[in-house]
Amino acid sequence: MSINPYAEPQGPVIARLKEHTETTGGGVAAILMMVLVAIVMVMAFVTDTSAIRGAAYGAVGTALIVLFGVGAVLGRRRTYIVYREPPPN
Repeated sequence: MSINPYAEPQGPVIARLKEHTETTGGGVAAILMMVLVAIVMVMAFVTDTSAIRGAAYGAVGTALIVLFGVGAVLGRRRTYIVYREPPPN
């Protein structure tokens, strides 16, 4: 049985949650590094004539993009605010 998070509640509502998500400074740095690595790796891949070095650039670029992508995902801060609902009359 799956729960639909968008369905209206069946019973009385006692609280509402509000989620606030923001990117930290480390997350912004990881995103910028990920974009920079992608640009540099494409330039290195296009300008190189050796197939072996091109494959190595692709492998290293993929690994670095994954690494900085994980940093970008982890560099987010979530804050939850709970609002108490008034009791029904």
